[in-house]
This record gives sequence, structure tokens and C-alpha cells, in this order.
Amino acid sequence: MANEPRFLHIQSGISDFEKSVAYLSSANAKDIDRAIVFVHGFSGSATSTWTDFLTLVDDKMTSRWWETADLFFFHYWWDSMFKRIPRNTNTLMRFIEYLFPKPPQELFEAAEMSLRPQFEYKHLTLVAHSEGGLLVRKIILDVADAHHRLDKYLRDRMITQMKEPDPEGIEVAELRLFAPALGGESLT
Repeated sequence: MANEPRFLHIQSGISDFEKSVAYLSSANAKDIDRAIVFVHGFSGSATSTWTDFLTLVDDKMTSRWWETADLFFFHYWWDSMFKRIPRNTNTLMRFIEYLFPKPPQELFEAAEMSLRPQFEYKHLTLVAHSEGGLLVRKIILDVADAHHRLDKYLRDRMITQMKEPDPEGIEVAELRLFAPALGGESLT
């Protein structure tokens, strides 16, 4: 078991999102059901913030759980002093919608070769550091506020016993926040 070959990740750019990077699993397509999106913090970048992490994902000492996940590292311009939080939030939301649940086939093709056929992810994990956590929290609140199917539940749940609506799209995401920015944007 210890000497079984590992399914490594293949690095790829993401054409519609400059400086963002994908690490695509080379595992069997039927086994890949998870997208993990990493969002850097203030003064970071898609690769510099997560450099050590990138080297560990395919390390033989790392859990095999990572082998069947595609990893996406989102880059944004972090100059928050000029009110870029709303702009970066919008760009991050476009990025996630681009990838989840159904990523574009072009992401898995290069030089007339295809890594895997069209498919859909079942699971989404959002990992964010510092200001990236602020962006992630804001998009989740924006999505919740924008879904009219949640209006009745949010309005009446304290008065009437109601079944919680099933999550859709980004609402299924699991969150992992590292040193999230707690100030700088009123989210409560």
C-alpha cells in the first residue's frame, strides 16, 4: 500500500483569470468530485501565499485525499485602499461560477489532448487567508441575500417550524479560513 503510485496534479493556467492557477488531478475522472478554491490575502498572490502548500499536496507523506481533488488558486488585485473589495468579490464570484459545479472542458484540454471528459463537481471547499476570507464571506452573504427561495425561510423560520432549504451552488461550500480579516468591511 505504501508503494502504490500516487496520482499527481498537473499545473495549468486559467485563461479567463490572469495569474490564477489550476492543479488538476491525474486520478481517474470518475473518482474526481471535489474542487478546492484557494484565495490569498492582502499583499499575497495565487502562488506565493500557497507556495509551501503546493509542494506538499503531491508529497508521498501527504494524505491521499488530495489525489482526487482539483485545486484552483485564485488571484486578485489586493489594493483594498482603493475600495477594491466589491470588485474583487465580483471577480471571485465569477471565478467560482466558472469552475463550479461544471467546469469548462477547455480547462482540461491542451495540445489536442484531454485530461478528462466533461463532468460536474459534487463538493466545493473554499480556503482563504486574511483578506481572501473577507472576500469569501462576502460572496456567501451576497449569494444568500440574492436567492429569493431563501426569503420565506429567513423571514418565517422563527415563527413557523420549517425545513431548511437544500443548498445550491456555492451554498454547498465548506469553508476553511486562515487568519481571516475581521475588520475593513461591515458584513454583519
